[in-house]
Amino acid sequence: MDTVCILLRAPRHHIGLLCSLIEGYEGVAVLRTVDPGQGLLELLVAPAFHSTALTVVRALAQDLDLCLIDAGNVPTSSEP
Repeated sequence: MDTVCILLRAPRHHIGLLCSLIEGYEGVAVLRTVDPGQGLLELLVAPAFHSTALTVVRALAQDLDLCLIDAGNVPTSSEP
């Protein structure tokens, strides 16, 4: 299965909260901490949930100090 990686940065003290919030959206994304010292996080998202995950991240960014670094690209099918 293909996945899309969404890269973001959050303050270290928000990482635990963000993990819990993302888990609440079951099946939308898996959050992975790339570098906890830098607050660098990666959301692994199925292509079908890419827009949903971006909507969630943008909504959370209004209340938490999140920075969307790379929104990821949804792979396109090469089959006719």
